[in-house]
Amino acid sequence: TAYEIRPRDWSSDVCSSDLISGTGSLSVLNQFSQTGGTIALTGAATATINQALGNLVVGSLSAPVVNLSAAGRVLQSAPISAATLGVTSVGGSDLTQAGNAIGTVSATNTGGGDVTLRSNQALAVNGILNTGGKISVEAAGALSVNGAINAGANQLELFADGAISQTAGISAGRLKAVTFD
Repeated sequence: TAYEIRPRDWSSDVCSSDLISGTGSLSVLNQFSQTGGTIALTGAATATINQALGNLVVGSLSAPVVNLSAAGRVLQSAPISAATLGVTSVGGSDLTQAGNAIGTVSATNTGGGDVTLRSNQALAVNGILNTGGKISVEAAGALSVNGAINAGANQLELFADGAISQTAGISAGRLKAVTFD
């Protein structure tokens, strides 16, 4: 079963204090607001959430694959859990909740603003493009750069509680890589 929430179907009860769960995928096409509750998808489910105007703020969200996009910034008010996370923004993204559990990430920001991400486990970066601001990635385990990271002339920060490995290109005006193990 796939879930698709469209603006005409929206009510104050959806995603305000309820749990949306199941093995079906969730697709939000234009407008999203989550003021509480939890979205928990399992199996082969994908959560794809697009904010056509302005910033996207997601709350408690868990799915094997999560794709977030916004015409502004991508932000969060509660942890995200995803084996694979994709982020597309125009104004940057701030996904730094301590409870984030992300396995792999790819991100693109086409405007100004920083791209920041934190995961409470090992993390693989499959690519990040942000020439309009700083990139900062933190993993509470090993950090693997498997896809190109391009920060343009801006700073790239990589923090890991384990080893940092790189098999793809890195381009940045300044690189700061710190391991805490």
